[in-house]
Amino acid sequence: MGAMQYRFKPDGNVSVAVMGIETQLKYRLEGKRVRIISPQGNQVLDLQDDGTLEGPLGMKFTRQP
Repeated sequence: MGAMQYRFKPDGNVSVAVMGIETQLKYRLEGKRVRIISPQGNQVLDLQDDGTLEGPLGMKFTRQP
């Protein structure tokens, strides 16, 4: 629905935009998992073979050009 976007940078930073509000966080790649580290707690996304990320409750994130 486009309400949430992640922009991953090679330096370990990720920009998370939720409903137009953007936050800068850190992330770590742990095998086929991406751990996003925030003061409210960590979020783990699973990296799928097709390059999409799958999050909690079956949310899927696809790469945008």
